[in-house]
Amino acid sequence: MPNTANNEPLPGKNLNRSDEMFDMLVGAKVEARRRSMDERSARSEAQLAAKLEILDIQAERAKSHELKFDQMGDVTRSHRVSTARSASVVLSDTYLPSLFKKNGELSHVPKGSPTVEPVRMDSAIIAASRVAAAGAQVIIMPERVNTHVVPGAAASELLPTFFRFTEPAPFAHVPLGAAENEGNAPTVALPIKSANVDFAEAKSYGVRFAFGRKDWRDVTKEVLMREIGQSLTAGIARVADHALLNAIAEAAPAGDFSPHAAAAQGLAFDELRALVGTGATSGVDIEADTLRLRGIPAELTAEHAKSFIGAFPTSAVAIRDHVQVVFERANLNGGMNVTAWVFVLPLLPDINKFWTMPPL
Repeated sequence: MPNTANNEPLPGKNLNRSDEMFDMLVGAKVEARRRSMDERSARSEAQLAAKLEILDIQAERAKSHELKFDQMGDVTRSHRVSTARSASVVLSDTYLPSLFKKNGELSHVPKGSPTVEPVRMDSAIIAASRVAAAGAQVIIMPERVNTHVVPGAAASELLPTFFRFTEPAPFAHVPLGAAENEGNAPTVALPIKSANVDFAEAKSYGVRFAFGRKDWRDVTKEVLMREIGQSLTAGIARVADHALLNAIAEAAPAGDFSPHAAAAQGLAFDELRALVGTGATSGVDIEADTLRLRGIPAELTAEHAKSFIGAFPTSAVAIRDHVQVVFERANLNGGMNVTAWVFVLPLLPDINKFWTMPPL
């Protein structure tokens, strides 16, 4: 097993793209750090940082050209090959230092190793999401697949998943004594709202940024990888906000918000929350240190120009559990490009419980 305790270079021959080797390299990082850290903290904190650091090493040492030789050993052809190295980060099984405040705001990252309690990435995403704070369900889940094996072949079937909520059954008064009505009750639609979770319909979001030696020479590679992981986590929370708010805006709920309109939807005042967007909107006030929009408790969001009022617990955002992260060498001077992809699906079983206020 290569020695990685002091961040010594790993031999190029041991670096390949197989899942088994990648897991071995990540495990080596974790084992090395465990010598000087509490076992629980080592298992948790080191995992994401180690994955990113191993990807960085693999991309840095990857061959940029593939050579073809003749029988005499002379080079006959050279062609470029990709230096990109990728891995799938499982949000529900990957940890990072808990540097998020209670309101979801990302704290400043210290240069030294943090001593805070580690937190799982999916929990940190939910804590940092504004729509989640307003009551929306942020669901981080894998695709549910059922594999059917038949002689000589195998087929995969996506299992249906739904986000559902129930409403009060709309009982109606039926006068007794009238022969034509006695014992009869009006037939109504089933009081259950549902939205299908189908990641084939998901929206993809990506981000790409570059870094070089000057970005980590003052803080070490390990700290930089930890910071990148924290930034990606906070960014995925913003993706959830953008996806849901954009879906509400596109559905364009009819009519202006009023307490009477909310009452007509059977909503209680405490079920309503507001998000104030970047565009100027009438009806924004601060009362007793509380931001309000049309009298509804509100929070700010940078993810849309419009402002929103609604019963957010009736909505959800599904985030695919696997996030693809790619490191690619940009040049021979230590430059690196990092790309990440995430897939999200906004779920709105009942759009009538939301109202939008366009900018003035």
